[in-house]
Amino acid sequence: MSAGEITLLLRELKEGSPEAEAELMKLVQADLRRMATRRLHRERAGVSVAPSDLVQDCYLRIFQEQHLPWQDRMQFFATCARAMRQLLVERARRRDTAKRGGDQRFVTLSGTAGLVDDAVRDLEILELHDALERLAGLHERQARVAELRFFAGLTIEETAAALAISEATVKTDWVAARAWLRRALTR
Repeated sequence: MSAGEITLLLRELKEGSPEAEAELMKLVQADLRRMATRRLHRERAGVSVAPSDLVQDCYLRIFQEQHLPWQDRMQFFATCARAMRQLLVERARRRDTAKRGGDQRFVTLSGTAGLVDDAVRDLEILELHDALERLAGLHERQARVAELRFFAGLTIEETAAALAISEATVKTDWVAARAWLRRALTR
């Protein structure tokens, strides 16, 4: 699959082509599943959602919107990463509401290149979401880099392409975002 094919299909989709949506999903299905698998792999055992379910929910969420804002492949995947994050946060909130302090699902950050110290490996997804929201209020781009790296599992190169910034900027923002999140989450 080439980035050009996806970009072309996104344009056709914006123009109302009914075939473009089905063809687009065929092309991106494997990448979305990889994103979901990476994200869910970081969760503890007993996760109640399969990667294919997260991809399906993401698909439904992004295609329910009347305005399809994507200009290219990376914008599309960035939107998917945000949708996956929102879906997981909503699941965590529902679960928390239902159980109110009972057996809660935690997300591990151990696979995120040293985001937090060993003593603080497991955090609730809601805490991470809230911390990312606070970071976005201070440094929007750093929060977007952290979101794409953590929730979508994108590489430095993929994140740079998604945000249309240099790899060096992504690296700098990733280091700064990890440091900020480490401080915010260990307080």
